[in-house]
This record gives sequence, structure tokens and C-alpha cells, in this order.
Amino acid sequence: MEILRERDWGKYTGMPVSEAADKYKKDGRWMFPDGDAETEEDIYQRAGKALQELSEKFANDTIIVVTHGQFARNMIANHFECNYHEVTSFVNAEIRMLNL
Repeated sequence: MEILRERDWGKYTGMPVSEAADKYKKDGRWMFPDGDAETEEDIYQRAGKALQELSEKFANDTIIVVTHGQFARNMIANHFECNYHEVTSFVNAEIRMLNL
């Protein structure tokens, strides 16, 4: 499902993360001056939409969702109505269970 993709970095795609962070990350938040990249609020809203779509499409099923860590954290945060910074970061290939 396309909705489970990583953040849309817009014209910043391909820029080394360390360089982007030096320029555009302030107080732990990404702040892109021209609005070209997907914002944290955009990701949170997309995560909520993904949860809705998954729960409707697979209402009677048990499924495995594979996605990027920040997006997974946003799905959990949206479900529990909190900020994704309150959700512990994932390690690579980590498995977490979320019952909807």
C-alpha cells in the first residue's frame, strides 16, 4: 500500500540526513522553509488514514504491516492520540503488535 511509504522529502530527497538536519532540524523537529517536504503533522494524518484503511480492508483478519520506523511510530501515536515523539523508536526489524 502506497500510504505506508516513508516521509515525502520533496526536493530534499537524496540530501544526506546529517546535512538536512544541520539546516532544517530545530529543537528536534524538521522545519522546511518552503513547505516542499511532508510535515510531521502530514505524516501523523496519513498514519491515521492508513489505520482506517487497514481496519476497513482487513476488518476480520490478522495482518502484518511492514513500514518505516517513523511512520510506524506515527501509526501507534495516532491510535493512542499522542505525539509520535512519545512512542519509543524502533530498532531495525523490530516487531510490535497493535490491536485495533
